[in-house]
Amino acid sequence: MAEAIRWWLCLEVLGLAGLPLSGMIFRCLPDRGYSLSKAVGWFVAAWVAWAAASISVLPFGAATARLTVSAMALASIALLALHRGRYTRAWMVYFRERIGYILAVESLFAAAFFGFVVLRSYSPEIIDTEKPMEYMYLQASLSAHRMPPADLWLSGHTVNYYYFGFFAQAYLALLSSVAAPIAFNLALAGTFAVTLLCLVGTGYNAAAACNFGQAGRVMAAALAPVLVLLLGNPEGIRQSWTAMREGRDGDFFGLFFGATRVIDDRAPGDTINEFPAYSYLLGDLHPHVLAMPLFTLSLASSLALVLYLDRPRRQNLTGAAATGALIGWLYMTNSWDVPVIAVIAAGGVLLVGSYYNLTTRARATVPVLSVLAVMAALACLPFLINFEAPVDRNAQIPPWVADIPVLRTLGRYVAPVWWERTDAREFLRMWGIQFAMTLLVLLAYGRRIVVRKLLIVLILAVPALVAVVVLDAPVLLLVPLILFCVLLGIGEGSPVVRWAFLLAAAGWGLVLVPELVYLRDVFENRMNTVFKFYYQAWQILGVALAVLLTASLPRLSISFRGHRTAAPSVVFVLCLLLVSLIPTVGGVRARAEGGMDGLDGTAFLRTRDAEAYAAAAWLRRNTAASDVVLEATGAAYSLYARLATYAGRPTVLGWANHERQWHAGQPELLAEIARREADVRRLYGPMPSGEQQKLFRRYDIKYVYYGQMERQLQSELGKAQRDPFADLLEAVWRDGDSVLYQTFTRRQPTTSHNPSAQSVTRIAQQHLRFLFGPASFGSCSLWHVPACQRTELGIVGIPRRHRPAASWHLVW
Repeated sequence: MAEAIRWWLCLEVLGLAGLPLSGMIFRCLPDRGYSLSKAVGWFVAAWVAWAAASISVLPFGAATARLTVSAMALASIALLALHRGRYTRAWMVYFRERIGYILAVESLFAAAFFGFVVLRSYSPEIIDTEKPMEYMYLQASLSAHRMPPADLWLSGHTVNYYYFGFFAQAYLALLSSVAAPIAFNLALAGTFAVTLLCLVGTGYNAAAACNFGQAGRVMAAALAPVLVLLLGNPEGIRQSWTAMREGRDGDFFGLFFGATRVIDDRAPGDTINEFPAYSYLLGDLHPHVLAMPLFTLSLASSLALVLYLDRPRRQNLTGAAATGALIGWLYMTNSWDVPVIAVIAAGGVLLVGSYYNLTTRARATVPVLSVLAVMAALACLPFLINFEAPVDRNAQIPPWVADIPVLRTLGRYVAPVWWERTDAREFLRMWGIQFAMTLLVLLAYGRRIVVRKLLIVLILAVPALVAVVVLDAPVLLLVPLILFCVLLGIGEGSPVVRWAFLLAAAGWGLVLVPELVYLRDVFENRMNTVFKFYYQAWQILGVALAVLLTASLPRLSISFRGHRTAAPSVVFVLCLLLVSLIPTVGGVRARAEGGMDGLDGTAFLRTRDAEAYAAAAWLRRNTAASDVVLEATGAAYSLYARLATYAGRPTVLGWANHERQWHAGQPELLAEIARREADVRRLYGPMPSGEQQKLFRRYDIKYVYYGQMERQLQSELGKAQRDPFADLLEAVWRDGDSVLYQTFTRRQPTTSHNPSAQSVTRIAQQHLRFLFGPASFGSCSLWHVPACQRTELGIVGIPRRHRPAASWHLVW
């Protein structure tokens, strides 16, 4: 629990250091960005450290993490000193007047974080699904000094993936001095708590900006996290109820898995319709989960951008710059979120703002959108330089499309859905709760819609009705609902309500898109399109409905004994919410069945493969982070590549199918992956010693492991389960039937002969040791130096596991 407390304290410190900056960005929000300050402080500090490592200004490490926090704190102090201290006095008044709100926010954050920590302690294992892949990226970020980090599953190459979310978690791990196996589970808890706080703040600020009373603000603040993070879908309700009746309520996957596979594409393959409650209970630290704090913060930023439209231009541009930076960070974390947030931000500026004429609209929107686009590009520029989009350049395009220039380019990324689409029953099993709530909102606001607007909706809905029949796509009936949301939003006087209707239209639009087109990937079906768009729609609709339901319920009052009451509507919404929480409650109970196991996510390996667990521990203690270890490669979602994953040492090839997905746009690397897969299999079979040594040199292999999974690979290939290295290499570690060999192909470290570079490096190191202490300097491994200089720099007294091991210098 000490590690959890340190992690929580680091988030608190980041929130406090980033509070003045958050207040400046979100000054138009009623709570001045207090509820958003932890997300702002965390991602700003992490981005500064990432940018410094990307352009080789500072290598990434614990000292750099502390340095960026200190720099942000100093910048905040300078910001507070502006305007002759009036900014400081404003914050002092804020704390005095809002002490109740602040205590409520902090209590909620602590309860969410530590509650989730306790839940993770029941099932901390980093195994199954894609957890090993995610842990590999966390390990890679922790051991990297420059960005992008090394790909531990493809030695000699850097990561070609959306890794900023993993980097932000590694930043917190280094800042709080938490080991990687525990950091994985604390990262889930921190992501959940920060996301919840951003949702609470967005709901509260939207309600307060609408001048709702205290009850309305509390209701919106409570509904947003419930609708986004805790809600289950109707299929989950059905399966949970059935499982509890049959006594299977302790089976987590029996309760939940079927609820995330509702949309059945029988021709090209199944789809994924995951939702946040399942994601967090499952425990996957995947980019769509890591992006949630940024995504919800971006929704709050789009609200602030709308409210800024009535402010001076300087404040408009500040809001646009903040939203643009968030879009850039989202691209590095989960690129699927970028078009959605960009459309919401631009749509908010264009449609929500009140303008007298086209000239006024242009003057207000062109600078804002320009700053937004420029900041988005600048925020992720180093990432873009080193990244190759995983899109197949040789994707097949129909001839009639290939002849049209624009469609030829678009056809590589998007293709039409030509097979069976979602039917009405599947749609309601996934979206029934949100659909019922949306109809309730439209009923409340549709009473005052004029006949002319209603006719417009009906006329525009005719093509959708025809398409429903022609394409056999019942979900296209969402078109009139989306038009209804747009028209109701345009007619509203409150900019916040207009913004909420825009979100509702965008959310249902995301549900509609996979019925028409899908984004092309290695699977060539709409699995990922449904997965990503549905996940975004769930979050957007949750925030939109939190605001719209709060505004709608008073309008749905009925006359009872001479008094107007909204009790029936409130009871209806409460019943919907309580029923939809059944899957989440069942999932929590199922996860807590087996008793608490702590937070070490790799402890399970002691029973699954105890010898590999011991070998991984030996490698972490006795080898450098760049030493390549040969181990078996095989099927995904298995224990193959477990040394690279759990020891953090690169291997020749990990999960081959995942590497192919990440490098789909790099034909030369795809060919190399195939060659590596064949070479690894050859190495674990009988082959001449000379050819073996040649392959060791080709991949710079320093250690070779032979254990349980290697014997399984030999069995899968039909080879005899015999150690092919026993008579050729010297064993450096042995446990039972598992052996770790050294290949004796280690390259000698090279010493820099630039005296000025060495002296500057020594001076910088001595200053950092003075600021942060020798132990902190040793654990962060800022600069790697040759052994001959370690005594001079005072590194000899540092434990071996914390000593720098490689041999390179930072040249200022």
